[in-house]
Amino acid sequence: MSDDYAALITTIIMAELVIGSVQAYTLMKAWAEPTRQLTLRIKQAAEKVVTARKAGEDANPDDIALIRSARSTVEMQRLLMSTLPALAAAMVWMAACTVLVFVQIQVLKWSGTHTPLKDPKLARTSFYVSAGAVVLLVGEGVVRVFVRAYSGMLRDALSVARIKGEDREHLTAALAEHADRASGPEASTA
Repeated sequence: MSDDYAALITTIIMAELVIGSVQAYTLMKAWAEPTRQLTLRIKQAAEKVVTARKAGEDANPDDIALIRSARSTVEMQRLLMSTLPALAAAMVWMAACTVLVFVQIQVLKWSGTHTPLKDPKLARTSFYVSAGAVVLLVGEGVVRVFVRAYSGMLRDALSVARIKGEDREHLTAALAEHADRASGPEASTA
């Protein structure tokens, strides 16, 4: 460990801490916000139902349906499961930031001594931790892009599979006609 290396690693760790803190905050918000929004809508719907009942009026069926669906554990589980990846990623970033802070404190402690001794273990640790944070940063970006692309493809495929009734019959007929044309005499000359 040298003064130059301590300055360099401090700069790298600080940049990683800024990025990691923003990522952790953004991901925690992505985890908590849907639940908060749902509970706020449920509270507002409940207030409307109570107000309507006190006034001797019928409650809005949409408000009743929202309250019933939210009281269903299946709906709440679905909401929590949809936000679970954000929570997991936030926890990883919070753990990474905690380790980065710990290492940064050690580097500052080393720099603050009057006559610091060479500390190859601290230099090695700070290198591995900061390199790991860079790998995490790049890896999270790659995984996030892959997951979004895959989930988008899956959602689109499922939306086609969910076509029902008359629309499904039209789709099936169009596909059959296309298959007949593609396998007809013109297709063999192409």
